Amino acid sequence: MRQVMAETLEDSGFKVVQAMAGAAALEQLHRHSEVDLLITDIGLPGAIDGWQLADRVLQIRPELPVLFVTGYLHATNDVPAQQLMLKPFSLKALSEKAWQLMGQVAER
Repeated sequence: MRQVMAETLEDSGFKVVQAMAGAAALEQLHRHSEVDLLITDIGLPGAIDGWQLADRVLQIRPELPVLFVTGYLHATNDVPAQQLMLKPFSLKALSEKAWQLMGQVAER
């Protein structure tokens, strides 16, 4: 699913940096300071889940928008609707949500 999402976002004009787990995502974010949007599943393999990843990233880059994706409704209690996509979702909806969050960055 990660690869399909990445290809969709690239086709929509985004430059995508991928990571398979939370720790790898943190490493990528340190290497790529130009990242303007973090998209993470809430459930990630390894020791760092999506919540922990976002918390750590936002300590360094509090302005970075985060989009959480999940298939588990019960895991979304504290996520604002504009920062959440419940699986299954269309790839078009993913692109639209990413552009919407990027628009919020441009408005700041």
